[in-house]
Amino acid sequence: MNDGDEVILNGDVVRSIRHGLHELANAFTGVMIAGGLLSQYLEGGSLEHYASDICEGSERGCALVREIRSQLLGAQGEVEAPNGNPHRIDSVTQQQNSQGTQAGRRQR
Repeated sequence: MNDGDEVILNGDVVRSIRHGLHELANAFTGVMIAGGLLSQYLEGGSLEHYASDICEGSERGCALVREIRSQLLGAQGEVEAPNGNPHRIDSVTQQQNSQGTQAGRRQR
């Protein structure tokens, strides 16, 4: 596939991918919690570094899930709000944001 090629996903495929990412994030969260508890249990022991590796790996996995989710949302014209809920960027939203920015400039 060339850099200029485009992949178009229908709504069902996107929902399926988002569901899979959600489930993967849940799995990583469970591993992270278990790794943290194991790390506490093994604190100061010779095996503690293995528990730390589990925690670091699960944190990396969570970061990858967030990155992929962000790319998927961006490809759909959505962004993730600070509360974690996606919202669509459309011409009305862009126009409102632009007007708000212009109003803010006038107030200065």
